[in-house]
Amino acid sequence: MNIKFDKKTIFIAVGIGAVLIFISGLFFLCQPMIMEINAARVQEKVYAEEVVLAKELLARKNIEGVVAQLIPQDKVSFVMDAIKEKAGKYNVQLMLVRPPFVGAATEDISGRVFFDMQATSSLKDLGAFMTAVRNMPEGLVGIETFRVLPDEASADVVNTKITFILLVAKDDRKK
Repeated sequence: MNIKFDKKTIFIAVGIGAVLIFISGLFFLCQPMIMEINAARVQEKVYAEEVVLAKELLARKNIEGVVAQLIPQDKVSFVMDAIKEKAGKYNVQLMLVRPPFVGAATEDISGRVFFDMQATSSLKDLGAFMTAVRNMPEGLVGIETFRVLPDEASADVVNTKITFILLVAKDDRKK
């Protein structure tokens, strides 16, 4: 094999050698970073497992908390009265309040009781009222439907139709 050592061949050989030396240098310089990245990946897996465990624990705790907050059937009228009282406090005029009706059980631990309301108020008062209902300590109150329609007589007034949901202890629901 005859290799001619002209300028072109020497230039190519030196270029290839320089590239190999550069790649080797990068590898040795980047080795600590590569080890840190691998350690971070291992730590990320540990954190992910801990997050999953924490979520499972919170889910169990939330179910226990929900059971503690369920409304006994004999207290439903008190919760309804508290909602009506808050409506008066926040200048929400109740036009119609339909009696509660029992819905199907949603989970093994609770049933749902619904009641409808129609009201007239300003948007500001409606917002304050809904916030107060959401923060009620009496038990779990949710909203099934919520419709806000402008009043034909006044631009500052809205007509609202709301269906509230009260979660009641399943054993205490009406049969």
